[in-house]
Amino acid sequence: MIEEDQPVMRRIYRLLAAAVALSTLLACSSGLTCPPSSGKAASLLSGTIAVGVTNDSPGFAVGGASGKLSGFDIQVMKALEDPASRRATAATILTVANRAASLKDGHAELVIATFSITSDRKADGIDFAGPYMTTPQALLVRADDNRMNTREDLAGKVVCAVEDTTGHKVTIQDANLDNPAPTTNACVDKLENKLADAVFDDEIILHGFMQARPGKYKIIFPGAFGTIQQYGIAMERGHGADCEAITTIIIDYVKKQWTTDFKAHLTSAVDAYPEDFETRFKPAPSDISRVSCKP
Repeated sequence: MIEEDQPVMRRIYRLLAAAVALSTLLACSSGLTCPPSSGKAASLLSGTIAVGVTNDSPGFAVGGASGKLSGFDIQVMKALEDPASRRATAATILTVANRAASLKDGHAELVIATFSITSDRKADGIDFAGPYMTTPQALLVRADDNRMNTREDLAGKVVCAVEDTTGHKVTIQDANLDNPAPTTNACVDKLENKLADAVFDDEIILHGFMQARPGKYKIIFPGAFGTIQQYGIAMERGHGADCEAITTIIIDYVKKQWTTDFKAHLTSAVDAYPEDFETRFKPAPSDISRVSCKP
């Protein structure tokens, strides 16, 4: 269920709290005696956790604006829940372009939306717990298109990538990358309508579209371009204890539930790599500990 009122009220409370904090700061700067600051932000992991998710990413999160959402990201969201103290709810439906903004404007406390951990996003004030998924990048082409067998065959081909994503920053030599789109869905529509020759995105995301539109597409050159992507649970900086707690939850999830959920929601990837899909896409607990909550 989508709960719009609660994030709005939470934002109002935060604005009020900020106003109180500012007045206190001004008073203290005027020479009044003030109590020391604890330096701790309110915990995100209590009561109802407002989570920002997408609803148009096959395999990860799909469903109507007022209907039940399903997919791997939704299972990760559910892993945060504790019957005794908290529940997670998809409070805001996001696009890839407003994942970071939703945290800063108070519409979401956490974002779980195939959100890659990058230094640029960290520099912009976002912390990540994770990764809970790793993936190379690849190209999606029409199933009957056999023109692109080597890298050199991409010369002059129109390749669609999603704006404001890591894929949009990748250079594919001699390909025409001047035809971006706001979502992977829009890129795949261009591919289907022959307005693009290929879609460049994370391989695991492309597998979601392979299973959503069976028989129409195939994946080529996995890992040949771009870098390994690591999906994390994002939050505004200032919740260090929560980030560490979520890291522990992710490690437990990866050990106990990850494989079951992957098989249930990302069947195309399982079919492509029946013997080693875990090696390709599942992060090791040691890698989670190494990457998670780092500046």
